[in-house]
Amino acid sequence: RGFRNAFDSIWNELKTLLDSYGDTPVWITGHSLGGALSVHCASKMVANGCYTFGSPRVGSKKFNQSIMTPIYRIAKNNDIVTRIPTPPVYHHHGDLYFITNDQQILKNPSMSSMIKERLGGNEMKILRIFARS
Repeated sequence: RGFRNAFDSIWNELKTLLDSYGDTPVWITGHSLGGALSVHCASKMVANGCYTFGSPRVGSKKFNQSIMTPIYRIAKNNDIVTRIPTPPVYHHHGDLYFITNDQQILKNPSMSSMIKERLGGNEMKILRIFARS
């Protein structure tokens, strides 16, 4: 609700500005909180595309199904922001481009691939610290 309220507070002004550009192609982008706001923008209009970087989960499955703009999510393997808020209520939307430990980019990887990458990243370092204590 917080992301939606933040976006709604600027939507009318933004829509007026966008309308003044006519048929100019529109691409939406944002990082972290800006990524969440970008997804809300994509839900209000049809743009050429929406790129998010390290965005938290934004909406329910029903909300995400209503979005007509293609969404491309970029997420680093150990970025905790991309895993909050938690399912089952909140979900990501669009194609995921997942950056691995060794800087490879996986398109729409399986959950097991992502877990394996995450365990090789910061989570594994944290587990090792706790194992020593």
